[in-house]
Amino acid sequence: MKADLNHDALRRFILKAAGAAALTMHFSFLPQELMASGLKSSRSLKGNSNLENWIQIDERGLVTIFTGKVEFGQGIGTALVQIAADELDVAIEKINLIVPDTDISPDEGYTVGSQSVQLSGMAMRQVSAEVRRILLERAASIFQVPIDKLSVADGVISDGSQKITYGQLISIKGDVVGNYKQVTVAKKAADRKISGRSMGRLDIPCKVFAEGAYLHDMRLPGMLHARVVRPVSQGGRLIAVDITSVIKMPGVKKIIQDGSFLAVVAEREEQAIAAAENLSETAVWSELQDLPDQDSLKFFIMSHPETEREILVDMGQEEISTDTKTYEACYFRPYQAHAPVGPSIGVAHWDNGRLKVWSHTQGPYPLKREISSFLSLPEEKIRVIHKGGSGCYGHNPADDAALEAAIIACNMPGIPIRLQWMRQEEFKWEPYGSAMVMDVRASMNKDGSIENWNYNVHGFPHSSRPSGKGGSLLATRYVSGNRKVTPPRRIPSKTGGLDRNARPYYDFKRQKITKNFIEKSPLRTSALRSLGAYANVFAVESFMDELAHQTGQDPVRFRLRHLKDERAKAVIKKVAEMAEWQEEREASEHMAFGRGIAFSRYKNIGGYLAVCVALNVDSRNGQITVSDIYAAVDCGEIINPDGALNQIEGGLLQALSWTLYEEVNFEIHKIISEDWVTYPILTHDRVPKLHVHLVDMPDAPPLGAGEVAQGPLPAAVANALYQATGKRFRELPIIEQK
Repeated sequence: MKADLNHDALRRFILKAAGAAALTMHFSFLPQELMASGLKSSRSLKGNSNLENWIQIDERGLVTIFTGKVEFGQGIGTALVQIAADELDVAIEKINLIVPDTDISPDEGYTVGSQSVQLSGMAMRQVSAEVRRILLERAASIFQVPIDKLSVADGVISDGSQKITYGQLISIKGDVVGNYKQVTVAKKAADRKISGRSMGRLDIPCKVFAEGAYLHDMRLPGMLHARVVRPVSQGGRLIAVDITSVIKMPGVKKIIQDGSFLAVVAEREEQAIAAAENLSETAVWSELQDLPDQDSLKFFIMSHPETEREILVDMGQEEISTDTKTYEACYFRPYQAHAPVGPSIGVAHWDNGRLKVWSHTQGPYPLKREISSFLSLPEEKIRVIHKGGSGCYGHNPADDAALEAAIIACNMPGIPIRLQWMRQEEFKWEPYGSAMVMDVRASMNKDGSIENWNYNVHGFPHSSRPSGKGGSLLATRYVSGNRKVTPPRRIPSKTGGLDRNARPYYDFKRQKITKNFIEKSPLRTSALRSLGAYANVFAVESFMDELAHQTGQDPVRFRLRHLKDERAKAVIKKVAEMAEWQEEREASEHMAFGRGIAFSRYKNIGGYLAVCVALNVDSRNGQITVSDIYAAVDCGEIINPDGALNQIEGGLLQALSWTLYEEVNFEIHKIISEDWVTYPILTHDRVPKLHVHLVDMPDAPPLGAGEVAQGPLPAAVANALYQATGKRFRELPIIEQK
C-alpha cells in the first residue's frame, strides 16, 4: 500500500534535520523474554487482534504500520513510528505510516482524552514485539538454531554466521498473519534506542513546504464546491426562498433544499460563496428568541428546573467536627469555542453505489456509522478517510462538514463535492465547550487542615460526537422528515465530562461531590480540550489557594500536606524550585507583581502537572502581562520528548488564551461572536516565556500529555492576580482588571 505523499523523502529530510540519520538497532533475545508478559493488553487491540491490520512487511523489508488514531498536530504519527521501529529493530526510514482509513485501518474509536500513546501506542508496541517474535521463530527454523542465538539489526536477523532479512522471510513464508495472543514481552526501557529520544515530527515538512498536507488543499478531478446557507437563529426554520436569480449566477450547478437544509453547488469556490450570499438574502427564516440573557447565565445554570443531580462522592459527612471554620466560593466558566485557524471542511464522492468521504474528524469509524445511519446506507458502502485539518482541540464541526458534503454528494452522483465552512459559520454553528458553574465549601480545623470538602458542579453536556444513530450532527436539525436529534452522550463519571476532575486529588477524608447535569443546553455543546477538567481544576485550585491564605499558610506547603501521592508532590516541589517560589519580588511604581501556583492530575488517573505563573498588573489601566509560565510534568513514559514538550507548551498557551480572553457572546436570538474581533484570543505579542520540565519516567506507563495543562493554568493565573491585587477572580475570562 502506498501513502499519498513521498514518505521516504520526507523521512530523509526529518532524520537529517533531527541529526538522527544513522539509527541502527541490535538486540539479543533471551528465552524468558518470549514468555507471556502478564501485562494487560491495550484496549485498542479489542476487536483489532489481527496482526496484519496493524503491520505489513513487503519483500523489500519495508514496513507499513496502520493506526486508527488520527494525527491532528499532536504528534501521534511520529510516536507510533518510533515505537514500531524500536520493537521491530527496523530503521525509521523503512517504516511507512498509513493514516486512518475505514477500509484498511483498525477501528480505535475516537482520538481523544490524551490516550493515543496509552492505547494505540501500546497496542503498536505489543503487536510489533509479537511480529518480531514470529519472524525470529521463522529464522530459527530455517537456521536450525535456538532463538536465543539470534540477534537483529535493521531488519536483518543473524546467528553470527548466517543472515536473513525480514523481507526474505516474508518472501519465503508469506505475510505475518494471525491474531495477537499476548505471548511476547516488549523491550525493557533500557533496551529502547528510539523511544524516549526527541525526533523531528514526520507531519511537519509537508506542512511547511505546502505539499498538500491538509484536506483544505485537496482537489479531485471534476470536483465542485458547495456552501450551506444557514438561518440567523440557531433554531430557525426556512419559510421561503427564491432561487430564480441564484440558479442563473455564473458557475452555479445546483441548489439543494431539503426541509430547512439549503445549499448551493458551483464550479469554483468563489462562485459558491457569491451564490450562497445571494441565496441568503432571498431566504426567509423564522427567528427564535430562546437564548438566555448572557449577563444572567450563571444564575440560569444554577437555577435550571431540569437539572439532574447525582451525588458522586459522599463520605464522612456525619463525622464533621463542630470546632471548624467554614469558607465558600463560587466559580464560573463561559461557553468557549474551538476556534481553529482554518474553518471545517468535508469532501465526499458518491460513485458506483459507494460513498467515499474525506474528513479531519477525530473518529473515522464513528463518523462512518453516523453517515450510514443518517443516509440509510449500509456501512460497507461507505469509506471514511482521514486527512488533516488546521486545528481540532475536541469535537469541532469537522464531522458536520463531512455529513453535509455527503448529503450533497448523494444528490449529485459521480461528482466529488468539496464543502468548506466560512469563518462566521465556524464560530456561530460549532458545538461549544460547555458553560459551567462550580460552588465549593470547605471547613478548616484548628491545625489548618481541611476537615470537610463540599463541591457542586453545574453545567451542560460535554459530548455530542457522532453516536452512530444518525442524529448527532447539525444537519439532523434542518433536513426534512422530522428526524430525531440524538441526546448528547453521557460520559461515565470515572473519566467524566461535566465532572471531570470534580473529585479533588487531595486526601480529604470527608467530602461530598455533586454533579448537577442539564441535558439541554441553550447553545450546542460538545467536547472541548480537557472537557470539564479546565473549569473544575480552576475552581478546586483557586479555592485551595484561598484556604491557604485564609489560614496563613504557604500555598505550596498547604497543597503538599493534603497529598499522599509522591509523584504529585514531586511536580509541585519541582515547579516551586523552577519558579524560585520563596524569592521575594519588588513591585515597581505602577506594576504589581504576582505569582500563583496550581496542580492537578488529569482525570485523577492521567498525567501530573504543576504550574506557576508570574505576572504583572498595571495599576493605571488594569492590563495583565503574564511574563513567565513554569511547569513540571510527569506523564509517565515519554516516546518523543520534543513532541510532549509541544503538547504541554501548546496547552499552556491555549489555556492562557481561554483564561484571559475567550468567551462566546450571544443575544437572545443569535450568536454575536463570529470572528477574531468579536472573539479575541491571545496574540503573539502577549505570549510569555515558557519553562517546562519533563520528569523522566521511562519505566512507568505512559499517561498522556495533550490535556494535562488546561486545568491548572487558569487557577495559577487567578492565584497570581490575588497576590498582585489582593482580589479574588472567580469568573472567566478575566480579560483586564481595573
